[in-house]
Formats: sequence, C-alpha cells, structure tokens
Amino acid sequence: MLIGQVVPEGLAAMPPGPELACLLADVDPTLVPNDDVVDVLQACSRQLAHYQARMFDAMSEVISRLPFAGPLEIRRADHPDQYGSDEVAAALCWTRRSAEFETNLAYTLTHILPLVQEALMRGLIDRGKARVFAQHMSDLPPEQIAAICSAVLPLAPGLTAGQIAERIKRLILELDPAYYERRYRKGIRDRMVVAYLDFDGTAVISASGLPADEAAAAWERIDSTARAARHDGHPGTLDQIRADVVMGLYDGSLHGLTRPEILQALVERFAGHTEPNDEEHAGTLVPTGTNGPGSGNDPSGSDPGGNGPGPGSARPDDTEPGPTTTPPVDQPLGVEVRVPLSTLLELDDRAGELPGWGPIPASAARRLVARQRLAQWRWVVVDGGGHLVAEGLTRRRPTTSAHAGPRGGVVELQVPATLLATLAADSEKYGPWAAMIDDIATRYTAQRAAHGDDSGERGPGERSQDGRDPDGQHLTRADLDANPDDRFPRAALRRHVQVRDRTCVHPGCRCPAVRADMDHTLDHIFGGRTTQDDLAPLCRHHHMMKTEGGWRLEQPSPGRFVWHSPLGRIYPVRPEPILPPPPDPVTRDLDPSFDEPAPDGDYTPDLTVRERAPPKSDPGPRSPGPGDGSDDPAPF
Repeated sequence: MLIGQVVPEGLAAMPPGPELACLLADVDPTLVPNDDVVDVLQACSRQLAHYQARMFDAMSEVISRLPFAGPLEIRRADHPDQYGSDEVAAALCWTRRSAEFETNLAYTLTHILPLVQEALMRGLIDRGKARVFAQHMSDLPPEQIAAICSAVLPLAPGLTAGQIAERIKRLILELDPAYYERRYRKGIRDRMVVAYLDFDGTAVISASGLPADEAAAAWERIDSTARAARHDGHPGTLDQIRADVVMGLYDGSLHGLTRPEILQALVERFAGHTEPNDEEHAGTLVPTGTNGPGSGNDPSGSDPGGNGPGPGSARPDDTEPGPTTTPPVDQPLGVEVRVPLSTLLELDDRAGELPGWGPIPASAARRLVARQRLAQWRWVVVDGGGHLVAEGLTRRRPTTSAHAGPRGGVVELQVPATLLATLAADSEKYGPWAAMIDDIATRYTAQRAAHGDDSGERGPGERSQDGRDPDGQHLTRADLDANPDDRFPRAALRRHVQVRDRTCVHPGCRCPAVRADMDHTLDHIFGGRTTQDDLAPLCRHHHMMKTEGGWRLEQPSPGRFVWHSPLGRIYPVRPEPILPPPPDPVTRDLDPSFDEPAPDGDYTPDLTVRERAPPKSDPGPRSPGPGDGSDDPAPF
C-alpha cells in the first residue's frame, strides 16, 4: 500500500486560470490518494475547458483579421475572411476540413453564442457540451438563443451532452411550433437513402428524412424480430441479428415467412458470414431454457444480479396490452410515445417524446397516438413544476381513433393537475375525448380521496401511487407495497416505478425505463423488499456495474437515488420533471425554402468507390476533428 501526496487545499472548488494551472503543474496523478484523484480529474477538466475557450478566442481572431496590416496595427473585419481557416490549417498543420470545422465552431461560440463561450471559459462545461450548443443553435435568431441559454445553461454542468441536446431540441420545437413543423415537413419531402462503402470495405445503407413516428415503429419491429430470434435460439448478437433482419427486409428474403421460417432464414444468413473457425457452431440452435440465448441469462429480459426481471417480463396480472420482448414478428408493433394531453386536444403544439429517441413535433405525436388504440394508455398528472403527482391506466379511447392498429406499445398522456380540473369541468366541449377526460379525472379524484389529498399538487419529492386496476378497485400506497416478499414486482408497481423514474437511474443514462431491468436497490437475496422505495430501473450495463463493479446504490426516498462509486465519490440523482412548464413563445420568420419541392431523386449509389461519404444534411459543423489524417480533396 502506497501513501500518496497531499492534494492542495481548495483544489475541488478552484476556478480555472493561472492559479489552478500552477497547482496542477505540481500534482503527480500517480501519487494522489484514491479519495482525491477524482478531484484532480475534475480540476484538469475545468482547466482544459478554459484553455479550449482561450484557443477558440485566438482562432476567431485569426480568421477575422484583415491582410496587409502595418507594424503593430490591428485590422479586424466584421466577419471571417474567406481564407482565414487556411491560415489556421497552415499554422497548426491541420487538414483544410479540420481547420474549417474548428474555425466555424470557434466563430459560432465567440460571436453567436457568447454565453456558451463564457461557460466554457469558466470551466462549467467542456468542449463536447459547447459543441452541442453550437450544432443545434447556430442558425437560431438571437431571441431564441437567449431563451434557450437561460433555460439550459444553468443546468448544463450537471447534464451529459446527450441530455443537453434533448432539452435544446424540445425547446426549439416548443418556442416556435409552426416554424419547426414546416421545417419537419420539408425534411420529410427531402427523404432519401444513401449507400456507400465504409473504410473496411463493407457497405452502409442509410435513410434520412424519415417521419419520426414511422421510423420508431419500423425500428420497434426490427428490434422485436431480432429479440424473437434470440429467444428462439439464434446464436448471433442482437446487433448482428438486427443487421440481418434489415437486409432480409431490403432484399425480400423475409417477406411472407412465418416466425420459424424467419428464424431459419436468419440463421442461414448468419452462418454464411461467420469466420472459418466458427463454422462448427454457426448454424447450431441453442434450445430455449438453457444458459444460452432465450434462457434466464438472456439480455432481453433477465435479471443478472438477482434484482428483478428485465424488460418485457410481464406478470400474469398485467391485463392491459403493453410492450413485450418477443411479440409476433408478422405484424406491425406499437411504440412508446409520451405527449401532453393538451397537445392531443389541439390546445397547443407542445412537443411529444419518443423515449430513447427524443422530442418529436406535435403533429407526429398526434399521428402516432391515433394509430395506437391497442397500446397500453397511461395517464400521468403532474404539479406546477412538472413533477409526478399521480398515474394510472385508462381503458377509454377517443372515439375518432382507429379501431385496429399495431399491438404493443405505450401511450402516456401527461396533464397538469390544474388543467385536468379545467378540462373535466367542461369535458363535453372536447367531443371524442370527453369520455377519456372524465375517466382520468374520476380516477385521479379517487386517488386523492384514498390518500387524503385535497390539494391536487405535490412537491417533486412526494409521490402518489397507482390508479385503479382493470377490475375497478382503487390502489392505495399500501396496495402497491402489499407484496414485499414477491420475487418480481407486479404490473401496477412496475408501471409506477417506470413512470416515476423515466429512465435508468444512473447519472446521465437515458435508457428508457421500459427497456431497463427492474432492480432492487437492496438486492432481493439480501433482504430487499419488492416495494416502491426499493425498486428502480437500471439498464443492463449499470445493473451489472452495481452487481459486479463495486458501485453501491441507495434510495433515501422513493425516486431519489444516491450512487457511491468504488473511489468513494457520491453522485446524487434527483427526479426530473415529467412535463416541464412550457416556454414563452419566440417566433421567427418562415423560411421560403420550406415550400420548395423535393430535389430530383435520380440518385444511383456508387458502391464501387471506396470511402464514399454521404452528403451533408446538417448545416452545423460536422467535419473531422484535427489530427484525423484526412487529406484535402484535389482542386481539379
């Protein structure tokens, strides 16, 4: 055992700059004790962000300087010089593409997003997070930039880049729904498929401009078909099977086949692409019930740490239609969609959400909900801050919805308590939705009465319980926790935890709760109870990390979590709002190009050209970074 050096006092809270740089210069990370080494890591990250902001400042100045200045003279233009990035490329020995990308990012941050640049300079965010702001906001008008920065930047230090992007995209959709609805429709008109050869000689087929609701349904069918094949004994990984399913759908080889025939076709395709030394096992089916695919150890639905079943392992008392891991593969499948009830009633155009994908326009959410009559329909009542007050199921459907549709999926209807009271007071006004509004209001009122709550509002730390079960009996807090010795949570308790926690509860993880394992915070084999204060969704990776990786999880109160890392660090996780309050509208002038017809689709993919790149569809900076070795294209 080694005794490490003493870390300078105040290092954890010291802002970046010359003083922190001097301190870090004297710190040898290999000699830092375990309980201080993370402080050194975070300090280095702050200082690196500070230097990155300084570099962006310098880079922005280089590309804005005018040529032919005299000695000690500063000649600066109002916009970047056309060939300014070439100066950067020559000075730093970068490719032209890398220099153009970096200078574009630098100018965007320093001139268009100065608040983001300031946060980078202070070490509050890193370069990756700053780049997310630039990618999504570089073409927004100043008013929208100000609104988004005020809403997201204060939270950015505690969010991952993916979480920041999701918040920005939702705000963009809700600040000006009409503008982005037209942009969305323009994107669909320009939909296309691109094919090219990757660096290793394999082919990539990519589709862009797809309607979000239809793409989610297509992915659900691809994924469920792959999981069904795994369940039936396919020896490949899920990624391999998904790729083979896509090819089978493209080339028609799976068209019209039954489930056993699909499995056999996928196994034969898989066997044709194995390595020579794997041929012995390439076509061998592993029987369901063994330790291979389809057994209790299969990633599609197991519980590796003895803490509850994985996604789709429904209990017999779950009588509502819902998601499953091995549905029939010969019919369309539903998806999970979350949408404010006010949007479905066309009172506003707030964004919907596809868990695991992100926010979608109101029009796409409405179309998806209209098709999913056979899905499980959940209602979620929130308080003024958007936090959970109550949740349950409804069997009512709007009279205008289709009488058929795909099986499976989840429709989550979100409504503030105050708005629900207003809607219920005049429900007949909403025609085909009236019966559903009355049903939700009745169930919510019954819950409040059962819990002795007459306020209709709760704070974010107070959680109400399940609504009425399918037989009409109201479930109280005691009902949800009535079976603490069960090995697996029953349907109502499982649903409540999924709605409450939304995603895997590890910091920054966005895996949807319905696809995560239901984990006992205190493992069931060590006396953990199957109750709401000892259950949480964990994705497979973080579930295994908790079980085998030395991480420890506590749940001080239902829905609030504290992670303890092997190095002694503490990472609290607080509940996120389910339906954040809507932003004040900030509109912009419509872009005339949104009304232009789609471009000519006469495009033939050239699969003979190695490393052919797809055309750029994102106006933001997406070029390779410095040092990637890319050569500039020839000028002739």
